[in-house]
Amino acid sequence: MPWPRRGLTYNASITSEGVPEPPMAKTAEIPKISATITERGHTTVPAAIRKMLALGKADQVVFRGRADGIVVIAKKVPRAG
Repeated sequence: MPWPRRGLTYNASITSEGVPEPPMAKTAEIPKISATITERGHTTVPAAIRKMLALGKADQVVFRGRADGIVVIAKKVPRAG
């Protein structure tokens, strides 16, 4: 089925070659993805998550830890003003 499909909101992304990719639905759920923490405490946000959140270079993210041990990551939205 061609995209975008009705009823879903999409984020468009462009590859480093300038070619548009099919956007990922905001309502889409990504299966579990593993990432490794380096000795210095760094990790890489997986490409599927970067696409889902429409993250680009120099974008910031916010981590929110819940009491049940789940951590939520979201794109930081700049404050107006």
